[in-house]
Amino acid sequence: MTLLIVAFYLAILTFYLGVLVYALPIPISGLKRWGPRLINDAFFIATLASSIELIISVADYIRMSLGGDWNDFFYSIRGLLFLRSLFILALSSISSTISRILPGFSRIMSVGLNILIASLYSLTLIYFLGMIVYYSIATIASLGITLMAIPFRVARNAGAFLLSFALVFYIALPLYPHFVLLLTTPLPRTTLNLAIVYGDVTNFLGYKISSGYIGVKIGEEYIGPAKLEPGGRMFIFIPRDYMDEQAIVYFDVTGHRFYTNVSGTPLSNLCTTRLTAYMCQINIEVKGLIYYSNGIALHVHPPPLSVENIIENSSSISLTLTSDTDTKLYVSAVESYSINSVLVDGIAIANIDECKAYEWNWYNVKGATYIIPIPSGHHDIYISFKINSFEGLEPSVENLYPGKIIQYNISWIDALNYLTSSIYLEIISSILYISLLLSATYGLSKLLGGGAKLRLIP
Repeated sequence: MTLLIVAFYLAILTFYLGVLVYALPIPISGLKRWGPRLINDAFFIATLASSIELIISVADYIRMSLGGDWNDFFYSIRGLLFLRSLFILALSSISSTISRILPGFSRIMSVGLNILIASLYSLTLIYFLGMIVYYSIATIASLGITLMAIPFRVARNAGAFLLSFALVFYIALPLYPHFVLLLTTPLPRTTLNLAIVYGDVTNFLGYKISSGYIGVKIGEEYIGPAKLEPGGRMFIFIPRDYMDEQAIVYFDVTGHRFYTNVSGTPLSNLCTTRLTAYMCQINIEVKGLIYYSNGIALHVHPPPLSVENIIENSSSISLTLTSDTDTKLYVSAVESYSINSVLVDGIAIANIDECKAYEWNWYNVKGATYIIPIPSGHHDIYISFKINSFEGLEPSVENLYPGKIIQYNISWIDALNYLTSSIYLEIISSILYISLLLSATYGLSKLLGGGAKLRLIP
């Protein structure tokens, strides 16, 4: 905002300078030509400064019309970065081990490592540019307008380039996964036999779940549990051959595998967005779940009409529940919790231990589930607890996922094909795409900075 104010005042100064030059009684054609030029520039900059929000809104509309989504862009790039990092670590370990026996073979491995590292650098560049543009588009555009507003066009070209850079990259950079998909369309499918399934996770009320674990059962094999990313984003690797088989997705927490909206359906049929041949977006809805965080979960059956005013802190959870039939509230907590009391409409359950229905093992963590009967109607529920230890709130699942999936699905042919596709996809495609965007930026900057001008005075 401050930069736009400076730009507007500079536009006013430019206007008065133009009027002054225009009125000078000095018949020097070179100087006189600056008069109408400065006045035109003043009106042009004032228009840009006062309509920057409209310009960004139009750019946002164009981006969405073209199919660009910043969330999908960031999560797709993060997934590729994660996959590259895994391969670099694996090849580094293999190379260091084999180098003691076959020094020549380790040199061949180092070539593959260099290819993957170059791919990682190109992806990091794309991700870094995306972070700058997404979070700083207003600042970059405002700085560009301010530079353009300096009288006598001292920094007009630099300012026009910054403004063009912000607009072009904000519109087109989220389309990079689609560009990669376009490049890979004519290629044979020789990449790694893994698919990346990602998406948001919500409860049956539509509220986003911020933490937890996701597991996928395909046939007799259970893939997971995969821990949700901060903010509640699912991100899991699936063997690509499994994408067309019947799958059940579970929300795997507190000794239970909660059913979701994906039950007995091929994952490939549920992709709401398919950025590349091996990336699929599926949004997950957990049935019956009200709340989960740090080893404690609340779920209800039969489902109520509504659950509102969920308030949590370090020692209690409160909520308002409305149901047209008798229902049951299930409170599942790991053994690090002690449930002190449960109040329904201010009336405490007489003996909370009598409500303990069963115990369970959640991988390497133990816990128990309490069942609280809730009559039909509108009720205020308050659950008080104590955390005895902050250790062991969730299981240690590092050895279960994703190492098992990566280990079972990598062969030397897959690795070689993966390296080849990395050269083409990440190194060439990223450089080519950034070059195209810079070319568009240069063309737009020439238009804004000097080519076509709004002529108010002949």
